Amino acid sequence: MGAIPALFIPLASDDMKGRLLPRLESGEFVGAFAETEPEAGCDTRDIQTTAKLDGDYYIVNGTKTWISN
Repeated sequence: MGAIPALFIPLASDDMKGRLLPRLESGEFVGAFAETEPEAGCDTRDIQTTAKLDGDYYIVNGTKTWISN
């Protein structure tokens, strides 16, 4: 299953976990995680994007380089 459950479990609702985790475990679904910025590539240590909580919302500042899976 790779790193997906470690990223997914803390954030997913119980309903979503119940629907998706068994499929990830069985191999029916394959999870993927991708991130990139123009100056950082896929080196997450160099990513400059920030997210600041502002009331009920996050203000995200950064630049996205589009990638596909």
